[in-house]
Amino acid sequence: MKLNKIKLEQPSEYNRLLAELFASNVIETNKDVYKGRNEASEYKIRTDIMNGKIAEILVCKAFIKQNKAITPPDFLIYGTNEKKFDADLFSNDLKIHVKSCMNDGKFPNSWLFQKTDPVYSSPQTKNFLCLVVLGEQNYMYVVGAI
Repeated sequence: MKLNKIKLEQPSEYNRLLAELFASNVIETNKDVYKGRNEASEYKIRTDIMNGKIAEILVCKAFIKQNKAITPPDFLIYGTNEKKFDADLFSNDLKIHVKSCMNDGKFPNSWLFQKTDPVYSSPQTKNFLCLVVLGEQNYMYVVGAI
């Protein structure tokens, strides 16, 4: 399957700081999930959360640039027991799941999915993945559910 690479802009300083603030405020509610992955580094957890939120912002901006209706990223802070694996963004009746990774040039890009994530466990035709690569040149691949 050939995927189209869609260029994304760099986040503004405001967006980066907003994502950083969000990550700092939700880190405690995410430690259990990361503990299940044998990850205890607060720096790694905070960075993953921040990069995920930056990816959501960039995907949202890309949709807006194409004059597509889309919901903004969710910045609410949920308790540990309130977390869901719903779509990150919605465009009309489409459910958009945003996954991010950093392009470090050493290893191939990869994305992590939870077993309970509906886009993985029970994909539906209205589910789409935006696989975002962050780095010097940000880009994404959009993949429909199979």
